[in-house]
Amino acid sequence: PCKRIQQVNLVQKLRHRALGVAVLDVETAGNESGVRLEVLDVEEAERLRTALLAAKAGALATSSSGEGAAEEEDEDEAGERAPRWVPAPWLVVELTYRQLAVAGMTGVELLVVFALAATASQFLGGRSWSPFAGVDLGALDALGPLLVVAAAVALLAVWLGAALAASILAHGGYRLTLVGDELHVVRGLLDRKEASLPLARIQAVRIAASAPRRLLGLVSLRIDSAGSGSGDDSRRVSVPILPLAELGRVLPLILPGATLAPLSRPPRAALRRAVVRHMVPVAVVAVVTASVLRPWGVLALVLVPLAAGVGAAAYRGLGHALSAGFLVTRSGSFSRRTVVVPLARVQSARLRASPWQRRSGLATLSVDLAGPGPVPQVLDEAAAVGEHLLAATSGTAEPPVSPDPPAPPPASDPTGGGNRNR
Repeated sequence: PCKRIQQVNLVQKLRHRALGVAVLDVETAGNESGVRLEVLDVEEAERLRTALLAAKAGALATSSSGEGAAEEEDEDEAGERAPRWVPAPWLVVELTYRQLAVAGMTGVELLVVFALAATASQFLGGRSWSPFAGVDLGALDALGPLLVVAAAVALLAVWLGAALAASILAHGGYRLTLVGDELHVVRGLLDRKEASLPLARIQAVRIAASAPRRLLGLVSLRIDSAGSGSGDDSRRVSVPILPLAELGRVLPLILPGATLAPLSRPPRAALRRAVVRHMVPVAVVAVVTASVLRPWGVLALVLVPLAAGVGAAAYRGLGHALSAGFLVTRSGSFSRRTVVVPLARVQSARLRASPWQRRSGLATLSVDLAGPGPVPQVLDEAAAVGEHLLAATSGTAEPPVSPDPPAPPPASDPTGGGNRNR
């Protein structure tokens, strides 16, 4: 039945594009395996995809109308009454190659070069090979520091170039549009992938800002959904890079009604906990190192205040907000991770407090979702605030937030940019 269609994805690998064909994947609800149509003409695949989305919209509209006669009609008659059109696409995000290059040089694509190095080492195996075979080492010594600098620059260029190429190959021609109540994404320079994601299935929007991207005013988004696909790609859509200034426009299009509400920080007791949690393990290792590796091992003690600084940064990264039917959580020291969760998508919620947290009057809230990814958490919040958040996420409290618990000082924005009051 068309009403059980969840996603209609169009895939064109390089060999498909060379032959002018495409693969159409139709994913369905429940445990059904769906349908995969191979080697379709591109125009035919596009036409069939549009027809399936239109038939799905018509079937859902018919089932939600509540008319008893509609349930007695056969599938052919229902298909004839279904609208044969899809709303015009509304552009949400379109990325240029320059933006994708920045995304590659500031994101996880930087790890590609290490994967290539590992693959090369496995390929070479036990082969004896020296990069300096047949080279006059005396001439190299004469060049001295100049050769070292040139080699470092060359390695850096290869590193950044590999990351840039990986980003453009994966996301070239990126375009995210809103068609009716579904998000459509097209990406890929050589292997072209086209997927759809119903807004009703979105479980959370995860906003990530690494340290370099925070300095540049950039973030990335990952949209998680509940789905029956076998892989994570069928249950998530990513925006590899987005200016922070555009987040306020894009977020409500993905999660209707969501806003960038100011975040509240945990109490000062959470600062002490964060500093101790980061500093104690480093201090133990530093003391052991200083005792064993004398006299230079004493330099390891320098890491102790650095660890305390990381703990303080982790505290400044904490925050949460509860407004308009959404829970927003943020964590991270230098790289910040923000999660926007519709309260209607929360499967369950739990409030935990370790013995150390109870001594400080703190607790951690965790909410479970149907989609993939880490569990969103409100870390080290005041126990009274945690109780209220638990009631709100469990559907047993009335918004807005109760004024009884003291309000912590607000943070500047959900991604942790800008100056903060301490």
